[in-house]
Amino acid sequence: MNFFELLWAYMLVFLLAAVPFFEAYVVIPLAIITGLSVVPTFIIGLAGNAFTVFLLIIFIHKIKVWRQNRRASEQKEPSKRSQRHKNYGRNTGCLVLPSLARY
Repeated sequence: MNFFELLWAYMLVFLLAAVPFFEAYVVIPLAIITGLSVVPTFIIGLAGNAFTVFLLIIFIHKIKVWRQNRRASEQKEPSKRSQRHKNYGRNTGCLVLPSLARY
């Protein structure tokens, strides 16, 4: 194999290793069977898998921040009913739910 074929083979291992569980069960053994070296194949396969996990963590964090910002902007004034409920609980010093249980 010349240098570019070898580079292409390792790039293919890296890209295919990005698929979860596909890396450990298919890509690395198949690359070793086809004649690639064991240690570089293993390291590149794990790097491909770790790269996708890293991207997943980043995107989950961005989605979480987006949802928090969206909820903060959508908060509205509490209804009159909920205000009365809070005031009743504060004024009487008891919980409202036990008093509603008899109805």
